[in-house]
Amino acid sequence: MSYVGEPFRHDLFVSYSHGSDAEGDPKLKDWSVALVRALEEELRADRDLRNTLSLFIDAHDRPGQRLDPLLPLTDQLEAQVGAAALLLVLLTPDYQASRWCADERRWWWAQQQKLGLNPVGRIAMLRAWPVEAADWPDQRWPAELADHAGEPLLGFPFHAGSGRAARPLGWTQWSTGFGPEVREALLGLAAELYRALDQAKADAGRLQARQADVQRLAAGDGQT
Repeated sequence: MSYVGEPFRHDLFVSYSHGSDAEGDPKLKDWSVALVRALEEELRADRDLRNTLSLFIDAHDRPGQRLDPLLPLTDQLEAQVGAAALLLVLLTPDYQASRWCADERRWWWAQQQKLGLNPVGRIAMLRAWPVEAADWPDQRWPAELADHAGEPLLGFPFHAGSGRAARPLGWTQWSTGFGPEVREALLGLAAELYRALDQAKADAGRLQARQADVQRLAAGDGQT
């Protein structure tokens, strides 16, 4: 069940990199998961989303909103990202370098087009690190995260500091609870996501109505 409704099982799919080092230690995962859970808290403060919001992140432990260790990973990720109305990108240098993240982005975009829905305006890009086009593997900003002229989406600034000392907001707070600065930023993000979710819900409703019309006309007594 999702707030947006059919054909989507999830309202949001979170695409991010764990940022693992050579020994497999995920440098970004803990902060990312804590931030997403804090965002989910803010979104569920709204009465309409309190019991209907479905948010997918690979670290969730809720049935239907987590990865099944008994099933193929690639197939699961492609299916889950395709079942989401909105894509939330946590943009970091590790995200830019990740093949998995690039695949998730392409899978999501392709599925929206397959459904006959316009993907534009339904990717929320949270800039957790200052990054440049030159940081991408092919040194070009990906089309899914850019406008029609190739300019990067503005996204949501979510980092402090500069250069090699730049870090995501709340980088040192994730284990003890985020402070007011992060909470205010999350509230601003939630406000934009409410608007995007309402628009996606309306678009999905129109899609369902069109499909019902097609089915009715295709029936034996559907046309005169």
